[in-house]
Formats: sequence, structure tokens, C-alpha cells
Amino acid sequence: MRAYEPFAVLLAGLVLAVAWTWPLAREADRSLSHDPARSTVETAGQHAWVWKLWRAREAAERGEPAYFAREVFHPEGHSLLTEGHPLLWARLTAPLQRWRGTPFALNALILFLFASGFAAAWLLARWLELGPWAAAVAALGWSFAPAAVHGALEDPYAVGGPLPPLFLLLFLRWMRTRFGMVRERRWGSALGAGAVFGLQALASVQGAFLLLVCALVLAAMAPATAEDERVAPRGGLLDPIALFWFVAAAGLAAWPLARELAGGRELFLTFGAHGDVPRMGPGSLLLPADLHPWLGLAFDKEVELHPGLALVALAGFAAWRVPRARRWALVALVLLPAPWWRVVPPGAAWSLVLLPAAIAAGMGFQALCAAPRRRIAAALGVWMLFELWVGPWTTFEVAHPQAVERIAELPRDDGGSRGGAVCTLTHAWGPHVASTWQTRHERPALFGPFAEPDGERLLRWSRTAPDLFDLVTGRRVPDPAAVALDLQLAGVDHVLLPDADRPDHDAIVLLLDDMESWERAATTDEVGWWYRTSLAEEVRLAAAKDD
Repeated sequence: MRAYEPFAVLLAGLVLAVAWTWPLAREADRSLSHDPARSTVETAGQHAWVWKLWRAREAAERGEPAYFAREVFHPEGHSLLTEGHPLLWARLTAPLQRWRGTPFALNALILFLFASGFAAAWLLARWLELGPWAAAVAALGWSFAPAAVHGALEDPYAVGGPLPPLFLLLFLRWMRTRFGMVRERRWGSALGAGAVFGLQALASVQGAFLLLVCALVLAAMAPATAEDERVAPRGGLLDPIALFWFVAAAGLAAWPLARELAGGRELFLTFGAHGDVPRMGPGSLLLPADLHPWLGLAFDKEVELHPGLALVALAGFAAWRVPRARRWALVALVLLPAPWWRVVPPGAAWSLVLLPAAIAAGMGFQALCAAPRRRIAAALGVWMLFELWVGPWTTFEVAHPQAVERIAELPRDDGGSRGGAVCTLTHAWGPHVASTWQTRHERPALFGPFAEPDGERLLRWSRTAPDLFDLVTGRRVPDPAAVALDLQLAGVDHVLLPDADRPDHDAIVLLLDDMESWERAATTDEVGWWYRTSLAEEVRLAAAKDD
């Protein structure tokens, strides 16, 4: 492999990323993506990522804990260990956030994950002695499978990125080095594998767990002898010094997470149910993606997993005819069962299923090219490029309502506090545009862009603020005086009410107008804003300044 090839492959990955996500690059500083079949503009999953990137930057600048957010579920705060917090990517994109804003940083991150994941998978395939074109097939299957491109509309975790292929590359190098070989190379590979694993834990602690499962399954399936130098023996893993360097490098790279766990956070709290498990079946695995501009229209279906028919065919052929590809195909089958999807976020779980399957597909493509079936290999390669296309991406423009802008302009108190909390009545939990608004007004909020809180928190909230709880969850429209008292007890100074299609919207407006010690602000957009009368003079000053 020539020295310039990795850089050329990275550039090719960037070109593919821009083309496959168009028009995201053109609108990077003002738009976010979403899947119209899974969310609305108000509930797009990218709102959660905007919040997470912003929150990590704010915590670093203020010297606050990385995995606990006091800005949400006010006044208790919320642990981020259970939410797949992408601390690594948030820290790396902090300069972009300061330069062009958080939406731009998120969109740049998505393009980076596609491009770098393509290059890293290509390097792994080349190390496994695949030719350039076979390695390109494996890299396409890993980074640009329809499931990855389709899933990234809502969750960038669907894009595997560069860390899993790099970890497996270094892990296999470490594993195949025997005691009698050069120790420096074994220790260097162990050190590198540990550092990459630690970074993966910062990107997604649940994804790091599943990646370690993938590596251990590969190790368990490796032969005890080394007739094939690329089929790794397990001797290198038995070196205690190399193992020490692996653990030390992982702990150092993941120090913020290790410090959080050492501070009393239980490790098992990072794992648990992450919503509905995506549907898996023959239709999910074999039919083309719904978003394909031509093939998607030919099927009346609703499936969420799209590895691509070419990838499945090539991986199946490799499992049948290529002995060293069988363990990669078996690893994909081991990671496919639904229990894993209850442990880690579905996006991270499915992306790691794709990696061994893509490597097996690359081996199958190379086997076809070396046989009299070159035309079949070429046809499958062309078909893969065709069926990978799922564009154009659906985007929407990010805009902060006038009410949010004016809250952001309100003066801080003498202690520099961001002031009272904000309650968006049509938003309880889960991704919501209110989370993106919070990155602008920077006030605490009653809710966060996460899954439904634990039952104990809901029970405690329903008992301490029952009327506000009923109003937010849509159970009933309570008495105005009772809601005003609950808002006071919760430390809420601002209430936002978007013009949602709720049957009780007009009743909520009347309730808020009838609350004593509250005043409705005169705004010209669709978001209603009520605030405590103690803030009336500050609000008027901010409005006058805006005018």
C-alpha cells in the first residue's frame, strides 16, 4: 500500500459523504436533518444531538461534571450515563460550535463520521490483505449502507465512524503477535487498541461494550495455530505487560468517564432499554431502503434495517466459499439477536453488526474477482453503489422564535445565574425543538432531550407538583392558581407554548392568562410566552432594546 492511498481514500470518503447527504453540506450552518416517516420538524432526533454537543462544551468551559446536567429536569438535574452521551465528539466539535454554531458543528460531525469511517474500514480491509477494490466494497458496506445513511437522519450513532475499524485493526495486530516476536510491536498495538477503545467509550460507553464483545468473539473463533498469518492466533492477548498497557491506555483516554464511575455512578446504570427494538426479518434485511428515490417506491413496507442486498449476497457467498470470512460472518450473526438491542442504543448496535458483515462482503467480492465470475463481481459492485443511494436528505431550517431570543437577552442576576427555568408545555421528554431553543436561551428546563425518565422520578414529580404534571402530560387542564403554585415550587420563570395541534390548546391559553403573578409577552411569532410579573420590567427593557 502506497503512503498516499489512505489520504486519497479519506478524500474519496468525504466526496461520497457530501454526495450521499446532499444538500446537508450546502445548508450546514442553518439546517438539521430528519426522517419525515419517524419524526416531525419539532421532534427530530437531531435536536437531542444539538443539545448534547452544546451541553458538553458548556460543561467544559464552566468546569462542571461531564456526565451530569443540571440544565434539565430542573431542579434535580439528570445523569447522562444512561443516554449514550457522545462526549468525545462533543469535545472535538467545540471549536466549530464557537465558530459557526452548534448545528454547523453537528452537520460537520456527520460528514466526518461518514468519511473517516470509510477510510478506517478500508485500512482494516487492506490489512486483512484485501485488494483496493475489495477493500472499497467493505468500506462502502460499513460506512454507507442504507441503514447507516437512513439512520443518520435521526441519530448519528447509526454511522459507525472510524473508531470500531481502527480498534479491530489494532486488536488483531496485538492478538496475532506471539511471545517470541518483537515485544515493542505487541505492546504498541496493545497501547493503540486501548487508546482507541477508551475514545470509543467517550463516544458511546454502550457502543464500546458491544465493540469489546465483537473483538472477544473474533478472538474466541481464531485458530490456535497460525497457518494463515492474517488469521490471528491468540498468543498476544496472553502477555500480561501488553494487557496492562491496554487497560492503562483505555483508562487514560476515557478518564472523564472513569472519574464519573469512580465517583459513585454504577456501571450498570449505563445499560438498559433504549426504546423499541427495530424490526428485523427477511424484509428488513433484503428489501431496499424506503428513502431510495426509485427502489423505495416499489415496495409498500415499513422496515428500519437496510444493509443492502449486494452486501448480504457477497457476505453469504464469502461464508460459503471463503474459510477465513466465515468467522466474520458468524460475528455478525452473534451481534444480530435482539437482546443486544436492549443493552445498547439501536443505532450503535446495528452499526457494529454491519462491520463484520462488510468485511465478509469484501472478502466475497475479492473471491469473485479471482474466479471466472468477474462479471458477477462487477455487477454486484455496481448494484451496491446503486442501492446505497437513499438521497436526497430531508432537512429543515433551524430558527429560534422571537420569544426564545428575548429570553436569551434578559440580564443575568448578580451571581451570573441564567435565571429561572423554562417550561415548554407541549414538550415532556424525548427529542424536541425545545432542546435546541435551550442552547440559545441557556436557562434550565423541566425536561430534557432523552427517553422517558425513570418511574421513581415521575412518581416524585406527580406527587410534588401534581397539577403541573397533569397539564404537561395532557391528562387534564387544572386550576390556574394550582398551576401557578406548582410553577413557583419548580422554580419556573418562563412558560412557552408553541402553536401545536393539541385539542386543549385554547384551554391552556386561557389557563395561563388567568394565572396570577404571570403576564403574557407580546410576541409576533407562533410561540406564546408567559413570564412572572417580577420579570416584567426586564422583559420590557429587552423588548425595547430589540425594537
